[in-house]
Amino acid sequence: TSPYAQLLASSSLLKIVTEQGVNKALLLDIKNYVLGYLASRGPNCQVFVITQLIQLLARTVKLGWFEDDQHRNIVDDGKKFLGMNSLD
Repeated sequence: TSPYAQLLASSSLLKIVTEQGVNKALLLDIKNYVLGYLASRGPNCQVFVITQLIQLLARTVKLGWFEDDQHRNIVDDGKKFLGMNSLD
């Protein structure tokens, strides 16, 4: 996949989440998907794609923080993510 296509997709999703709003279940799905994507394909992505994905992740957590307690697990998710990457 082209890094520019990835950038377009993530920036478009960020705009939709921010401006139009989505339900709390979809926010949680997006958060989990982005974490999984960064874990599996992040090391091979361009820096500008990773930056955009992290912005999307941060926005979903921010918007879902008071909606669902699972968004507050971002620190634990981050620890798992960092621990998994250090094993490589």
